[in-house]
Amino acid sequence: MTGVRISRRRCLTILAGLGALPLASAMPLGASRLEWRGLALGADARLVFADDDRERTQAALAAVLAEIERLERIFSLYRPDSELCRLNAHGHLSAPSQDMAILLGMCRRLHASTDGAFDPSVQPLWRALAEHFAVMPNDPPPALLVDDALRLVDFGRVAAGADVIRIDPGMALTLNGVAQGYITDRVAEILRGAGFARVLVQLGETRALPGKVWRISVPGLANLIALEDGAMATSAGAATPLSADGTWTHLLHPK
Repeated sequence: MTGVRISRRRCLTILAGLGALPLASAMPLGASRLEWRGLALGADARLVFADDDRERTQAALAAVLAEIERLERIFSLYRPDSELCRLNAHGHLSAPSQDMAILLGMCRRLHASTDGAFDPSVQPLWRALAEHFAVMPNDPPPALLVDDALRLVDFGRVAAGADVIRIDPGMALTLNGVAQGYITDRVAEILRGAGFARVLVQLGETRALPGKVWRISVPGLANLIALEDGAMATSAGAATPLSADGTWTHLLHPK
């Protein structure tokens, strides 16, 4: 999803009751909590602290936002200066960060363990379909368009070394399938290190620190899911339809 401009809205407020995003918690009526909302990797982001110590939370939040900003400069598809965008634009990335090396290693293991079903090099297919449906939302894509894009999809052709990462001409990567979880885990580590518990982290994926049971709603499910000291993520085609009828979505098969 390149070429999309997203405004950044970041604030910290004290709330009593439920927020606007799909979250419900077993907090006593009238209890306060601190909440931050913004964006991370182009997705709605949210941190909820079952704690009304504003000064302590503001200090932790500053460290968390600095880490989100740092990791966005590595993994974002929306920032032309990110490591990922530079790799996609030039076909190589010199002196990649340790975080990029770690995440690509994780992708390599997932690609192997799923027989290639998980493939971060699917970005050219996504881009071709998004551009097609932006002009012809009711028409299925021509077979030639899909075939040409699929020739550029093969994570096995990504050469990732300690000094440089290379991809073939025309190839491009998207790390959205794992980078949101990576950032979520890093934020949780920072908050744990600062002595926080009873915090819900929603940065495209959801993670709950120990000390409180959060009840999470998932579109399409009638029952809430109880989450404590754990993480969850869901993906549904209806969240990002490409075609007008919803037949084509962001969930793509690399074959």
